[in-house]
Amino acid sequence: MSSAAAVFAWAHARDWGGDPDRLFVAGHSAGGHITALLLATAWRHFGAGLPHGLVKGGVAISGLYDLEPIRLSYVNNKLRMDEAEAHALSPLQHVPDRANTLALAVGGDESAEFHRQQADFAARWRARKRPIEIVDLPGLNHFSVMDAYASGRLTQVALAQMGLPA
Repeated sequence: MSSAAAVFAWAHARDWGGDPDRLFVAGHSAGGHITALLLATAWRHFGAGLPHGLVKGGVAISGLYDLEPIRLSYVNNKLRMDEAEAHALSPLQHVPDRANTLALAVGGDESAEFHRQQADFAARWRARKRPIEIVDLPGLNHFSVMDAYASGRLTQVALAQMGLPA
């Protein structure tokens, strides 16, 4: 979900029987990156009348929170990110100034880099005294980790964030 999509969902939530004051997001891999950025977005810059904390919480699964390693890899041959862009687009650099809730999950069998990124990102949230929950998913890799969402473990975490029964 991009920032424009989040604003659209907020603006039309009542049209669909939803509550615009209860917008939560979740994403896996690049979606975990987007989830983290949406939580840190300064919504007032997107239009008058938008609430400061438009997105109330999220579940980021196997997210990319530090884009500098990508900038330094062969992947950047296509992306062409410079150092300033990698910094600006890294959630690690943008912990929100409000108390959104965030749950982070990474599969136990994922690469050391995914674990490092989650640990560093969680440390930044804790340093800013932001609410964060770490969900351990032993025995899962970057692809099977989504089984934890489908099977209910991460769904329960998301429902708890929203104050809904599991």
